[in-house]
Amino acid sequence: MTSAEGMFAASPEQVRAWQRRAAEPEAAHAYWSELALTLKEPADPALLARRLDALVAREEIVRTELEALAGLSEPVQRVCAAPPATCLQREVVTASAGGALFSGTLPAGAPALQVALAGDRTLVLRAPSSHLDGPSLRRIARE
Repeated sequence: MTSAEGMFAASPEQVRAWQRRAAEPEAAHAYWSELALTLKEPADPALLARRLDALVAREEIVRTELEALAGLSEPVQRVCAAPPATCLQREVVTASAGGALFSGTLPAGAPALQVALAGDRTLVLRAPSSHLDGPSLRRIARE
């Protein structure tokens, strides 16, 4: 269902994940999907950034925000049409051994694909479970 403002009804899974995150903000980290990969060769951060930009341009779900609107009991989806750098909150960081891979949490409903390099051969992808599940992250990783 589409509205004049480009809003779409959230799926039942998105609504449940959004409600859990809103009800338990201190436990919001529990509602993330995460995938760690060991790379065959050292990662090239510039190449990784270009591939992430291409992924964001191609995959609407990575640019989708869940929004609460006045008068509605459930969130709606809105696909961000702006360029990847302005509509996607993501990190490409290199973490030292034992250091945190991700700095903080994103607000509930924000579009997100976080990417971290641990050393030069471990790539970690993380996204809200309301947007991407494990199989979706594996498909993205193959690309």
